[in-house]
Order: sequence, then structure tokens, then C-alpha cells
Amino acid sequence: MASRTLVLVVTLSLLASPALAQIGSVSVEGGVDLVSHYIFRGIGFTNKPTAQPSLTIGLGESGFSFNIWGSASLKQRSIQDAGDKLDFTISYDRNLGEQYENVGLTVGMIQYTFPSLAKGERLTTEFFAGASLDAPASPSVTLYRDLGQFDYWYINGSVGHEIQLTPEGNVSLVISADIGYSDVTDKFEFNHVGASVSLGVSHSYFSLAPAIGIIRRIEDIVEGGGEPTQVWGGVSLGFAP
Repeated sequence: MASRTLVLVVTLSLLASPALAQIGSVSVEGGVDLVSHYIFRGIGFTNKPTAQPSLTIGLGESGFSFNIWGSASLKQRSIQDAGDKLDFTISYDRNLGEQYENVGLTVGMIQYTFPSLAKGERLTTEFFAGASLDAPASPSVTLYRDLGQFDYWYINGSVGHEIQLTPEGNVSLVISADIGYSDVTDKFEFNHVGASVSLGVSHSYFSLAPAIGIIRRIEDIVEGGGEPTQVWGGVSLGFAP
């Protein structure tokens, strides 16, 4: 209940902000990822095929956006599957102005909902802040702080490169990698590393991007043995009018 109240208060505060006078036009983007299984920060939530729909509303030039994202197993599921998840995100994005316009900043809040958990354990709230650089390799780093059920810090660093394959720019190859660092085990340590490659094709309002990736816990790499490298595949379908 407290998490829901917090989300409501923050949302109303944003709607009352003078920055929203800059809205201009509202953008809406939707899509769905179909993946072989759901992996979150190096942890496998489910090894079953999963659908992950998403809807993002951007409030014009104000920098504010709202996102609803879900994940649901598609095979051998019960009414509430362990891999089911629903996230609500409020974020604010800005660059550092004309002199440093290639530096982007973002802050926000995420409410995670886990329908399969016991009552009283289904919600947790996380705040985040990040920075990105519009430069070769597109480096970015984001800091997350969970203040609810899990009470931990998580830092994600990533790099990526997009290669345009057609003069029109409607077909591109994206190669990316990321690494996670957290105190989820009560001490700070690197917890996973991953890489992926995707081929994006867009036409008019629609986009299609098959992808494949790998991810492994760093503890298993250092100590040897442990869980094998996880390989995932999927396809993203997008719509942005």
C-alpha cells in the first residue's frame, strides 16, 4: 500500500510541475518482446518462453515519461506463474545543455509487482539515476537503489554500437554488452556480465528486431564450474506512430 501511495504522490507531483508546460506533443510507443526465457540482472526468473509487452508515454519536450512493462510465461503456466512480473516506471531525461549536449542524465522510480509472491511481498520500489554519453560505444552507467522488499544497491554499466546496413537507415545491427555490480549478497561484488546482438528492421511505424544474447554470473567465471553460460534468444516487435 505504501508503494502504491508513493507512486501516486510522485505522479501527481510530476503532473503539477511547471516543466510540463513544455509538453507540446505526447508520444506513445508500444511493443512486445518474445524471448526464450526471462533473465533479470543475471538471475533466471523462468526457463520458459516469455512475452514481455511494454507501453511508453512520453510527455513531449518536458523530459518526463511513463512506462508499463510486463512479463508472463507462455508455456506450462498456472494462474500465477513464478516468472510473472509487472513494472511501472516514471522517469525524467535531460542532457547537460548546448555545451555538453552529448551527455544525457536520467532519474526515476520503478515499482516492481510480483503477482505470484505472498501478500505483503508482491511490491517493491526502486529509485535510479544514470548518465550516458552520445559517443562511440555509447557508454552508460545507471545506479539503482531498492527501498522495499530487497533493500540493495545495483549498478549497471553498458556499451553498444549500432551499424547502419542500408542508406535509408531502416536496417541496423546493434552489438551491446553490460556488466552488473551489487550488494545483493550483503557485500559489493560484480554479479554478471552479458552481451547481445540484434538486427533491427523498421518500416513506417513498425519495427522488428530478432536478437540473441549470452549472460553469465561472474562468480561462476572466477571460481569455475557453477551455472553454465545462459543463452537466450528472442524477437522484439515495436510500434511508434
